[in-house]
Amino acid sequence: MGGSTTRRATDSSRASRALTCSSTTPPSAYAAEHGGSSWEVDALPPNVLSQIIRDAFGNIIDGERMQAIEAREQTLIAELRTAARFLDQQE
Repeated sequence: MGGSTTRRATDSSRASRALTCSSTTPPSAYAAEHGGSSWEVDALPPNVLSQIIRDAFGNIIDGERMQAIEAREQTLIAELRTAARFLDQQE
């Protein structure tokens, strides 16, 4: 249990360094629900943001199951592309 806690802390520190945190003075309802800080992740390249997310959640996701899901997604994408080409030919 200590290992995953340490990894989460390390991942959190890495994410904190990679992202820009800005303190704000939001309206009280917003602050009560979301807190007084915001993270500007839109400035990060998509591959960097994806890696931060994968690193942070890697210890709680079943890797084999995730690979199976991603393989199924690729199969479905290929099937959709084939169907789209067929429909284009029918026009």
